[in-house]
Amino acid sequence: MIDECKPFAQSHYKQLELIGDVRLQRVPLSELFEVVDKYKDYLSDYRVECIKYLLQKRYKYLVEKGII
Repeated sequence: MIDECKPFAQSHYKQLELIGDVRLQRVPLSELFEVVDKYKDYLSDYRVECIKYLLQKRYKYLVEKGII
């Protein structure tokens, strides 16, 4: 599922490492999903699920690294 919709292949972890010592405000993941849902009429169901999956994965990574 993920390989077909992931725009940066394996590089997103490297991109997140470049953030450094920034502390970002934590936004509930459900609010991010609500934003994605607003575009459902313009995206395929598959694309929406891919976006949500990647958001969840990156969000978890940022929490683990203490960035948010």
